Amino acid sequence: MSAEVVGRLAGLVTLGLLTLLVLANGVAMPSGAILNFLHMIDLVFHEAGHVIFGAFGLGGQFIAVLGGSLNQVLVPAVCTAVFLRRQEYGSASATLF
Repeated sequence: MSAEVVGRLAGLVTLGLLTLLVLANGVAMPSGAILNFLHMIDLVFHEAGHVIFGAFGLGGQFIAVLGGSLNQVLVPAVCTAVFLRRQEYGSASATLF
């Protein structure tokens, strides 16, 4: 087996195990070091969205409040779209996760 195939297999197994962790623990309150780490990454994007979209001032306070959730969804969606356009399906599946 080539190194590329082993790397893709390792990535697939990792995403599968993370999926099982999320399904077993639920998404409301992450437990364990791995899920807490992933939650903190997501939290950074969420909180940055309040600042980024609040700075535009378009729509006043409403867009600043909505900006957190918008950025939390927008960043992974844009990354996934870029990876799909470049035909990097493994990277796209990781960002979609």
